[in-house]
Amino acid sequence: MATTIPAALWARVDKTPEGIAFPAAGGLPAVTWSQYGQRIRESAGALAALGVGRGDVVALLLSARREFHWLDLAIASLGATSLSIYATT
Repeated sequence: MATTIPAALWARVDKTPEGIAFPAAGGLPAVTWSQYGQRIRESAGALAALGVGRGDVVALLLSARREFHWLDLAIASLGATSLSIYATT
């Protein structure tokens, strides 16, 4: 059994790579668990290249979009913490 959220994510990616993580909605295509995992890996790599690592805090200013979820998990996968900032009008 996974003991962290990132570990649970990777277990799910390994178990059902072709399963649907995000259904098609609002004109966006469906995303499989494999594709979702790849986006998280790419985002984590980019953040690590910028120096983000264990113990860091990364602020996210995003609207309600799919990208929030994979950035949040990319940050957690690096051992960092995400801080959500919500814009209001």
